[in-house]
Amino acid sequence: MLDQRDLAGSVVVGVDGSDHALAAVEWAAARAHQQHRPLRLLSSQDAVPGPAFGIPWDATLDDLLRQAAEAILQQGIARARSGRPDLDVSGQVTWEPPAQALLDAAEVAELVVVGRRGRGGWSGLLLGSVSVALAGHTMCPVVVVPTPPDEGAAPTTSGPVVVGVDDSHHCDAAIDFAFAEAAATGADLVAVHAWTLDPVRDAAVMADPGALRAIGVQNDALLERMTAAGSAAHPAVVVRHREVRDRPALALGATQGARMVVVGSRGRGGFVGLILGSTSHQLLNLATCPVAVVRGR
Repeated sequence: MLDQRDLAGSVVVGVDGSDHALAAVEWAAARAHQQHRPLRLLSSQDAVPGPAFGIPWDATLDDLLRQAAEAILQQGIARARSGRPDLDVSGQVTWEPPAQALLDAAEVAELVVVGRRGRGGWSGLLLGSVSVALAGHTMCPVVVVPTPPDEGAAPTTSGPVVVGVDDSHHCDAAIDFAFAEAAATGADLVAVHAWTLDPVRDAAVMADPGALRAIGVQNDALLERMTAAGSAAHPAVVVRHREVRDRPALALGATQGARMVVVGSRGRGGFVGLILGSTSHQLLNLATCPVAVVRGR
């Protein structure tokens, strides 16, 4: 059972000893250090190999699994503390399945961070059916960190924050998060609205330049309206609007050079089902920067 009191208000990161997890630890440590928050690492040992493989379960096997999990934690803690000796960092071993452990942690954490891929229990955490449980139901934002070409290095910390925008109220929380991230890091904000037309159903519209211009005007108005409150709250953040005639995952995944892409866990129009469907796989595989999934209020 997790000690949620120790996790309250912290940045929580899942670790499994893989390079992907170490990249997530590096990003999470930088985030926690910047925001003066504690960093808490979770190592899951939910798999019980004994009975499944005909191996008698005994205290020795239990100790070996715990020692392995503790070794993973210490590796992650050492990585987090490197260059940050004053960082408040510690870890917990959990016997819960990884998704459940992170869901429990997300009830009290400020932020949950995972690597794009992993080993053992964390493998494919955000690239399979578990994504529905985690991204769709966590109480706090989830950040998925890709592993850079040089394994284990930290992702880029330059470039703009990019946020996917539609006209749903679920998008408000994602926009708020994106503005706060841009303000905290001194980055520009790029608000992207993706849209497409059906070549059969919308053939008449596609052939009418006036109709296409009208759609453009509507999209500009949507972006202005959805980012107005954030601009008022963070006047120092430079905001750029971008409408893209493409599928949302491709529109956001092609944002080379961004420091982060932010999306809501649900949406309408172009961004409906972005994280809770097959499109999530495309986005998480295409993005070269961390992807933040923010649950709507």
